[in-house]
Amino acid sequence: MLEGIKGGTTLWTVLNAFVKNFGGDIFDAEGRPTVNRPENVAGVKFWADLWKFSPPGQAEYSLIDVPTVMGNGIAAQTLAWSDFVLGIDQPGKSKLAGKFVYAGSPANAQWKQRSAETEPSGIVISKHSKQPEATYLFMQWMVDKNTQQQLFTKSGGAGVPIRRSTWALPVVKQSKFAGLYVAMQESLKYGAAKPKAPKLYEIMDVLVGLVQEVGLGKKTADQAMKEGQEKVQAICAKCTL
Repeated sequence: MLEGIKGGTTLWTVLNAFVKNFGGDIFDAEGRPTVNRPENVAGVKFWADLWKFSPPGQAEYSLIDVPTVMGNGIAAQTLAWSDFVLGIDQPGKSKLAGKFVYAGSPANAQWKQRSAETEPSGIVISKHSKQPEATYLFMQWMVDKNTQQQLFTKSGGAGVPIRRSTWALPVVKQSKFAGLYVAMQESLKYGAAKPKAPKLYEIMDVLVGLVQEVGLGKKTADQAMKEGQEKVQAICAKCTL
């Protein structure tokens, strides 16, 4: 199963976990839209072809639904966000807790480069904060090595590390989630986040609807990417910063 909702992180998984593994991208090095390049068509087609193996309702699945469906044993394989997985692979949360097997985001053996969809979870100080100094002290405490060790110790080795050094902690390496942490590190090696484009969410809104239509069989990948190229060019001739 896959995330297929019109919104959320659907488009970025299509782009970074599929399209880029076929050698494609939605912009060239100069920031010009290249939505209709053949590699993009191939990546979107591959993603959409996987829909035939999904349970009903694929177009309604969000990043929250994916681990829930997996936790109920409705699907056997997915691309899921690690922080949501931690809430499902727990006793009392799923009858399959302790039976999940993890691996890094897959590669395309026929393409020399590898890409994975990754997203940062940020801790920031709002410009509207009335206590910026206290917030800054909290952030310092949160990323401290000792704090990280205590958090993982008290949670039984469950969490998402903030520091690279946290991976090496014995409580992390010996955790029941050790396989997940190996998979997370592998994905992060090849990870990419959203492109830096001023009108990114306008672009996303156009393209995510088109790739969903490919998954639903309403358009071919070639038709969708051709239409996407025209619509993105209308938004910006040069899109990235």
